[in-house]
Amino acid sequence: MKRLKYILSSYWTIIISLALGVIIGVYAPVVTKAIEPFGEIYFKLIEMCCTIMLPIIIISSIGKIIISKDSSGFIIKIFITLFLTFSAISGVSILSTFIISPITAPTAETTKNLGKLIINSGENHNIEDKSILKNYYFIKELDTEKEVKKKETSILKIIAGFFPSNIFSSLANKKTVEILIFSIIFGLLFKYIPPTTCAFLINLCDSLFEAFNIFLTLLLYLLPFGIISLMSNETTGLDFNIFFSLLNLGALLAFVFLIIFIISILIVKYASKKSFATILKALKEPMVLSFVAENIVAMPSLIKVMTKKLGFDKNKVGSTAPLWMGMEIHADIALFAAASIFTMQLYGIPIGFSEIIIIFVGSIAAGLSALGAAAVLWVALIKIVLDPLGIPSSPIILALMLFEPFFNGLLFLLNSVISCAAISIIAGKESRNTDIS
Repeated sequence: MKRLKYILSSYWTIIISLALGVIIGVYAPVVTKAIEPFGEIYFKLIEMCCTIMLPIIIISSIGKIIISKDSSGFIIKIFITLFLTFSAISGVSILSTFIISPITAPTAETTKNLGKLIINSGENHNIEDKSILKNYYFIKELDTEKEVKKKETSILKIIAGFFPSNIFSSLANKKTVEILIFSIIFGLLFKYIPPTTCAFLINLCDSLFEAFNIFLTLLLYLLPFGIISLMSNETTGLDFNIFFSLLNLGALLAFVFLIIFIISILIVKYASKKSFATILKALKEPMVLSFVAENIVAMPSLIKVMTKKLGFDKNKVGSTAPLWMGMEIHADIALFAAASIFTMQLYGIPIGFSEIIIIFVGSIAAGLSALGAAAVLWVALIKIVLDPLGIPSSPIILALMLFEPFFNGLLFLLNSVISCAAISIIAGKESRNTDIS
């Protein structure tokens, strides 16, 4: 039994599952249809567990910190780290883009292929069946402009939209930011609840979290089969020709992601005092879950890894991990910054200090605006960066829509690793004096 568990959770099994899923999706769409229900049921069960575990762990962890002696300054530390995370990602992305830009700069062939992409967008615009992934690539920017304008209201209206009016509705619709805000407020209220009741509520939350975590652990042994179903469905009908013709954009984004990934791992290594091999082995499960699903699905696994394998404070990890993992915008900031510079190079526009400042601030603003945005909408938010520069955004939006299915998993994976780095700065090593028994 142990050998079977080892085989199902190994890196090689995951890689083979990813490859097999792509092969089935491209060359055997009939098989994809047959196995799709299994993947749908499997990931719904995982999402069900994680949706319940998310508020439980936040309420419990914040409650423990609030009623403990070391709670002063912790909330301020979270917001400072959050600001520094956004700034560091934007700055590193801009610097990394300049480093590799001589290799990945747009060529005449790139411009030609983007032109074809825009023409295809117009030709496919009248196709009503947007569920087909191939047609998903060619949604016109016109379709997203109205939605972007809705997001581009005042910052206070954007913030107001994050507050839940009905927490049960937020849970049912998986509105992660609304769940986060409710859970944080609930946890902060423990300061005004009698100690006996606090202890009961915290123990109840911890028990529920452990129960769901056991069920989730059992589900994860079937992850390779879920990956095959998911990847085959995601890659059905893909047109690789245009994708390969724009590889310089893909290479640029991949390089920026890799640099941020390495820096994040270095931060975790410094904070945990563990070896690279230990860290990468420990983070295998949350990274795989982030890649094939999303960050909220990987959140329980990441909390377990950072506390039990990397030795960080359980309560602080439990109160900060859902915030970083739930926002899911850190990698978006990197993408917006890199893609904006690529677009300026595409139009042959010189990049000076003022342009860099606009990209630095704009990519953060676009990332924050992406909170809760629809899957198709979020790439269109690069307009927030490009509009102040007076640059047309249609070509790059369409190109990002093309790459989105390929990079979506990488964005989630990068978000999880960035979250680990930020949490390792905040959480510190395990401290037993904040636990409630």
